Amino acid sequence: MKIIIGSWNFPKQSGPTVAIKNYVSIFEKKGIDIRVISPSKEKDIPQHYPVKPSLALNTASSILKIDEIGGFSPLAEREIKRICDYFNPDIYWSQMIFLTEDSFERVMCNSSKKKVVSIHSLGEDIAKDYTKKMLEKTLTPIGASKTNRIIQKNIEKVATKQIKKRIRTVSKKIDAFIVPTNFVKKRLLEYGVKTKIYVVPTGVDKPQKPLSKRGLRKKFGIPEKTKVVMYAGRIAKEKNVDILVKAIARMKRNDVYLLIIGEGNKEEISKIAKKEKVEKRIIFGGELEREELLNCYSGADVFVFASSTETQGLVIWESMIAGTPVVVNRLPIQKDVYPRGTAISVRKIHPEHYAKAIQNVLKNEKLRKKITKKAHNFVSKHTTEKTVEDLIKIFKNL
Repeated sequence: MKIIIGSWNFPKQSGPTVAIKNYVSIFEKKGIDIRVISPSKEKDIPQHYPVKPSLALNTASSILKIDEIGGFSPLAEREIKRICDYFNPDIYWSQMIFLTEDSFERVMCNSSKKKVVSIHSLGEDIAKDYTKKMLEKTLTPIGASKTNRIIQKNIEKVATKQIKKRIRTVSKKIDAFIVPTNFVKKRLLEYGVKTKIYVVPTGVDKPQKPLSKRGLRKKFGIPEKTKVVMYAGRIAKEKNVDILVKAIARMKRNDVYLLIIGEGNKEEISKIAKKEKVEKRIIFGGELEREELLNCYSGADVFVFASSTETQGLVIWESMIAGTPVVVNRLPIQKDVYPRGTAISVRKIHPEHYAKAIQNVLKNEKLRKKITKKAHNFVSKHTTEKTVEDLIKIFKNL
């Protein structure tokens, strides 16, 4: 079997990129030939074919300073077709549906071969996120006036409608969707999708060289005999990292540090930390390589997550497999990702709620052991190997 993957943002750090890199080696060990096409200037892995990125989207990304913007150049279509004709895949596997059809999608949909699309983000979430980011850069300040808020809502409405329409349109041209949770499957059905939808979460594996508590503190210059609360992910509005900073301040404990691993709007978080008088206990770890990040979870006392919206939240499982207790807000993915007893679930994304939950985990050793054991047993069933096996079964039965 031969599979060709189209990704709009590979190899940039993201959930889909993590999944692709994890899958490639396992697929090949099982005798499946796989290639990755993406709009990139440099080759990342031997199986990667970089093609021309969109000049317009890259320019917009540079001007608006939104790193996530990317995409295939219309001029890349001929190059993509040439690669696909030479490789002659049995299956085309796209990792994204966006507002407009891209070059990989056109080549895929014009092919007579089997076609699969993975949905990693929901239509309305994409529309809301990108609209907000773009207007923050073009309207000053976004949300400061009634006019700005009306503009934002109207653009979000149009963009959401377009993405839902695009998903329905593409669904008629492909053989199946692959989604990470039942929550996403339900949403696609609500969009009017009639195509087969398979639920296959991105799997996780144990860290190769897990750090001790002392090792993590030494790595990031955190004093010993302290408690480390860790967050990993983008520093973006919808991730509510500001709530986590305020939670640390509400705890009234000078021995609790917040370690933030990831890139984004650090300046805004630093301002909030200074205002809350906890700036010395907020540590920015930057963006880490995949293996390096996985090794960090075990050295933290608690992992915290406060995202407004998620389709899987892979970092939750990464923390669980490392044996670190998780404090997370209630999300529609809870049943699939952190069922009852596997994490401390807070009712509301609010500093007081998070402060209370974190304090509870730090003080109650019995509770900590109970949830980490249950979480580890649960997530151990969802390895990358298992995910690949499930995907192979789906591909063979298309």
